Amino acid sequence: MVENKEVKPNFKTARARLASLGLSLEDLSKRDLILDIGARDCEIAKAVKASGRDSVVSVDRAFTEEIMISGLRVLKEDARKLSLADAEADLILVGSSAYYYTETEDDTMAILSELNRVLKQGGEQRVYPARFGHIIKELMRERPDFATAKAKPESERTAHDRSVILSCDSIANIRSFDFLDQRGIFAKRREGLERNAQANFKDYLSIDKFNVS
Repeated sequence: MVENKEVKPNFKTARARLASLGLSLEDLSKRDLILDIGARDCEIAKAVKASGRDSVVSVDRAFTEEIMISGLRVLKEDARKLSLADAEADLILVGSSAYYYTETEDDTMAILSELNRVLKQGGEQRVYPARFGHIIKELMRERPDFATAKAKPESERTAHDRSVILSCDSIANIRSFDFLDQRGIFAKRREGLERNAQANFKDYLSIDKFNVS
C-alpha cells in the first residue's frame, strides 16, 4: 500500500489564483464542495486543507504521482465526463487549461454542459480568463497577425504584437460573453480582486447554473 505523502501549500500561488476569480481563501470556507478544474498542482486544495477544511476536489487529466498519493481529493479525469453525481458542487473554479484550449464550439459546450450538470442549483462556475479557446482560434483565422503574435515567445514580442494581442483578447472576451448569451446562459463579466500585470487577463466569467432545453 502506498502511504499518503504530505504536500505543503504555496499560499501565495493559491491566493493569486483565487484572486483572479474574485475569491479569497476565506470565501471558500462557506462552501461545502468546490471543484477545481485544471487544478495542475492543486495549490488551492492544499491551501484550503491546511486551513482546516477538505472541501476541494481537484480535477485534471495529468496529475503527477506525487499529487495522486498526496491524500488530497483528486479526480484524474476529463472535464467533459466527470464521475460525479448531478448537483454535487456548490462552486466550480475553471482555470485556463479547460475552456481556454477548446478547439471547437462543441468542445466548449461539452464542458459547459458537464460542469453545469454537477453544479447545484444556485451555484456558479467562475472561469478565468474570460474567453473560450474556440473563439480565440476563430480570431486567429480572421487575424493572421494575432496568430503570429501569439506564437512568439513573450520575450520576443514587439510593442505592436502586444497591442494586437490585447485588442484581440478583448474581442474574444466580448464574443465569449455573447456566445453564452445567445444560448440563454446567464453570465457576468467581473474583475478579479487583484489587477493582473497583464491587463488583458483581468476579467473572469461568472456563469450561473442554467436550465438545459
